[in-house]
Amino acid sequence: MSFVGSYIRTSVLTKIDSYRNSVLDCRASVELAKLGLKFLPWTVSAMRPSAVVSLVNEILINKRRTIVEFGSGISTLYLSKAAEMVGGTVISIEDDPDWASLVSDMLKAEGLSHVAQVLVVGLRDCIYSLDGSVWYDPEMVSRAIAGSKVDLVVVDGPRAHTRDLAHARYPALPVVLPHLSPRCAIVLDDIGRSGEQHIVNKWEADSGLKFDRLAARGGYAIARREAYFVSSI
Repeated sequence: MSFVGSYIRTSVLTKIDSYRNSVLDCRASVELAKLGLKFLPWTVSAMRPSAVVSLVNEILINKRRTIVEFGSGISTLYLSKAAEMVGGTVISIEDDPDWASLVSDMLKAEGLSHVAQVLVVGLRDCIYSLDGSVWYDPEMVSRAIAGSKVDLVVVDGPRAHTRDLAHARYPALPVVLPHLSPRCAIVLDDIGRSGEQHIVNKWEADSGLKFDRLAARGGYAIARREAYFVSSI
C-alpha cells in the first residue's frame, strides 16, 4: 500500500473510532442521568462517560463496596452514588485542596457525604516512583485505607499529561496492593497514552495481574481477581 493510501486508511479508521466513541459516550450519558444526580460540570480531564458508566456497572453487579479513587472529580459523584446503592464507601485521594473542597461541596449537595470523603494528600517523593516523579504521600494513603479490604481501585490521578509526568501514576498499585481484597478490581484511566500503557505493562509484570485494555470503550484498563461479572456498554 502506498504512503498516501496508508495515510487515508489510517485517517478513516481514526474518524470511525472517534465516531464510535462519541456514540458510546452519548449512550453512557443517558444511562448516567438515570442515577438522578444534578447537572455536573464535566471537565477536559474528567473520565469519559463510557468509562464512568462501566465503573458504575462494576460496583453494582460485582458489589464493590470499599472503593479507593486517586484523583477526584465528576467520577467521584457517580462512584459514590453507585456505592450508596450497594452499601459501600468511597475514599477519594486528591492533591489540590481547592478542587477537593469543590468536589466535597458537590457530594454534600447530592447528599452523599455519608458515603464518600475526599482526602487532601500532598505530592512527594515515593520509593515506588518512576523517573523521579512525585506521588501522593504514601504514608498518608496507607493510613487512610489501613484495615480496609479494598474492592475497587480507580487510578485517575495525579496529573500525568506531560512527558516528565508520564509515569506518575505507577505507585498506586504497589501502595494499595497489601490492602486489596481477594476479590477486587483495579482500573487505570487514560490508557490511550504511552505512559499509562507502560504502567500497565509494568503492573502486570510486577503483580501477575492481567489487565484488559479498553482504549476504544472508555479509554481505561481493568484487572480483576477471582470470579466476576462483566457488564459495560
